[in-house]
Amino acid sequence: LNGKQVVQINFDNAASTPALQPVWDGICEFIRWYSSIHRGSGFKSQLCTWAYERSREVICGFVGADIADRSVIFVKHTTDAINKLANRYPFQQGDVLITTIMEHHSNDLPWRDKVDVVRLRTDGKSPIDPADLEAALKEQAGRCRLVAVTGASNVTGILNPIYELAKIAHQYGAQIFVDAAQLAPHRKIRMGKRGADDVLDFLALSGHKMYAPFGTGALIGWPETFNRGKPDYVGGGAVKFVSEEDVLWKEGPERDEAGSPNVVGAVAMGLAAQALQRLGMDHVAEHEALLAHKLVDGLHKIDGLEFIGPSTYTKDFRVGVVAFNLRGMHHSKTAAILSCEFGIAVRNGCFCAQPYLKELLHFTTEESHMLMQKIRDDEEIELPGGVRASFGVYNTLDEVDAFLDALAKISRGEYRGTYEKTSKLGDYWPAGCSFNFQDYFNY
Repeated sequence: LNGKQVVQINFDNAASTPALQPVWDGICEFIRWYSSIHRGSGFKSQLCTWAYERSREVICGFVGADIADRSVIFVKHTTDAINKLANRYPFQQGDVLITTIMEHHSNDLPWRDKVDVVRLRTDGKSPIDPADLEAALKEQAGRCRLVAVTGASNVTGILNPIYELAKIAHQYGAQIFVDAAQLAPHRKIRMGKRGADDVLDFLALSGHKMYAPFGTGALIGWPETFNRGKPDYVGGGAVKFVSEEDVLWKEGPERDEAGSPNVVGAVAMGLAAQALQRLGMDHVAEHEALLAHKLVDGLHKIDGLEFIGPSTYTKDFRVGVVAFNLRGMHHSKTAAILSCEFGIAVRNGCFCAQPYLKELLHFTTEESHMLMQKIRDDEEIELPGGVRASFGVYNTLDEVDAFLDALAKISRGEYRGTYEKTSKLGDYWPAGCSFNFQDYFNY
């Protein structure tokens, strides 16, 4: 707001991460070899085909799965992966999917018109209780085909006991899908081998959340699920033979990757996985714990700060994602002040998890219905939500100190801008503040 430039403090890593330097360096090296893949006879094409298929092996190893036993399908992101699984999973009339109230919209909306959905609930400060899953499976009496659960909440950072949940799901004849978008950048994953009681049947993750923002994600699962029926996207690359009357589809994963794939994105995702493995996921968790302990301890000392979800942190309980509000201040205004006056980037709103946020903020069903009606009527409202700080591997303790200092000043009213609503949904921005973005990126 004062016209100065500073190095941004990025605490919005749960939404998307920057490229790790080894990823950027690797892509700059790879891009000179870029070509079409799979059917080209030229050397570049053959090299790119090798790199693309090698990326499947790397991603499979990163999540602790056996490439000989799995199908690794490259998609755009986790949302794309979950939609694909919802389209391809062999649900039958009367089947049930069990999920949780904690889910990102992407692990909720794709299932709704495919299967009957049952949601497990929590107290807002705890992970899903395996006993609750077992009770739900008993109640469904064999109707549940799939359990879909987040590995780590993108709102509270809470880690779910995915391996225990897998055991219980399998005991009752169901499979399990894990949304690992928020888990993969923070913790080691072990999908396991076929036949193990705690094996994870299906898993999805995004490159842009694990320091490879080049437009690729992955869906990993059992080949037999994807080798049956017609692919959800059809076209070039997915077929063995086409006549005017019929088509023979390839086996997975190629049958689920119609069209020219994002080779650069797949290689970038593999490079990121290798970089994180070299760093060591245990080391990542330890570094994150230092930051998160300091942040949570400091937030307790800020007058008027209200946690959304749990107010404590341990690395076995949460990843480095913390949501909160300052009493009496709209979340959008808090985020705008942090950005415009302190150079700190956070996320605000409902984080694409509105049912969970409403539960955490104790919104009643009646209040929720009233809000929806006001939005339908195009009335001016202030959407409920919160402010979220989320860590990456590159964040520092000094940045946490700067963040806590900024929040303390905001809580005392020590900011200079006049912040006004800029939308009917309650977004805020300082009056008279605008940017000519072409000055920064001449496009």
